[in-house]
Amino acid sequence: SHHVAATELPQRWVSAGGALSEWVSALGGESKLVGVDTTSQHPEALKALPSIGYQRQLSAEGILSLRPQILVGTEEMGPPPILSQIRNAGVQVELFSAQPDLPALQSNLQHLGKLLGAEGRASKLFESYQQQLDQQKVRVTKAQLSQPSPGVLVLIGHAGGKPLIAGKDTSADWLLQRAGGHNL
Repeated sequence: SHHVAATELPQRWVSAGGALSEWVSALGGESKLVGVDTTSQHPEALKALPSIGYQRQLSAEGILSLRPQILVGTEEMGPPPILSQIRNAGVQVELFSAQPDLPALQSNLQHLGKLLGAEGRASKLFESYQQQLDQQKVRVTKAQLSQPSPGVLVLIGHAGGKPLIAGKDTSADWLLQRAGGHNL
């Protein structure tokens, strides 16, 4: 893999997806963000950035008006014709896995680290996240020895949409299981 000079790394970022925006910030790239989607609520400072709308219903004009060099999002980002339009305008479009599991997170973080010139930081961040999960697992396992796992429903709402219930194989379901509940 060839090394990209820091000057060639994209400096104006637009991020469609709350988790990606949060990891970009954690990797030290918050100052490069010039726009985020409506699911990007953390850290708090992101709410002050121009909104590009909801990740699945992006508009090319809104994004291109921010003159980004790169648009990052998950495979859920769309619609596809809009992404083509943005690519044709010369913006680098990078798609990340939306799979709710650790291998996907690890490759997402490595990829983000490369694009931000923060590969070492990305590895460290993943390791510490994994440690936190391991500690959580110990706490949950202990608790389950003395009490039954609660049954839980996760309601997900976003602006303008009907609330949805998180089903199997979603990130909410993954989170729920790590917290020691079982998804009703």
